[in-house]
Amino acid sequence: MYLSKLVLNSRNRRVIKEINSPYEMHRTISKAFYSEDSLPGNRILFRVEPGNARAVTLIIQSQVMPQWSKLTVENDYFYGDDIPQTKKVELKIIEGLNLLFRLRANPTKREKVSRKRIGIYSEEELLNWIIRKGEENGFSVSSVNIAKEPKVKTGVKGQEIKHFAEFNSVLFTGNLLVTNAGLFIDAINNGIGSAKGFGFGLLSIALREQ
Repeated sequence: MYLSKLVLNSRNRRVIKEINSPYEMHRTISKAFYSEDSLPGNRILFRVEPGNARAVTLIIQSQVMPQWSKLTVENDYFYGDDIPQTKKVELKIIEGLNLLFRLRANPTKREKVSRKRIGIYSEEELLNWIIRKGEENGFSVSSVNIAKEPKVKTGVKGQEIKHFAEFNSVLFTGNLLVTNAGLFIDAINNGIGSAKGFGFGLLSIALREQ
């Protein structure tokens, strides 16, 4: 697994467009991996971190080594002299491990009558959602902070026309306990929740200080 950190110029027109349209950001990122069709096993997950008027940080996780030189972007796409940084990560996960976590997710549920997927908004339902996702993915939530964010509205290009999609965005941060190492590693590799191609689902972890 590879983790990359890109520091982008908040004043660049392309960056502004991609922050407002994660679909376009995903298209740009994908160029560093040739094409997604030629790499079927390469799940690309990304998350835009809170930035400022000058720079914004983009975290990207992939199963293959990216080639950032393949991005066809303007010279000022990156902030200042910052160049993309990539490191290989070997996951060493065992049951009972206490970790800090960070997850921007698109929490949804299926409506009983129409069976359509709809967003989850109440604090209680959001808490139940992350607890349930933990049970499904090999961890239990020890503590969590739930931060509701503005909805993500983005254009999506279909086969013939471009339509617009809207996603509920919630940032979960807190502490977790690994209960099943295999399921947990799968969750890190594959992401959690829906809309993974739009900047959701990347589960970031760090060791807790004892």
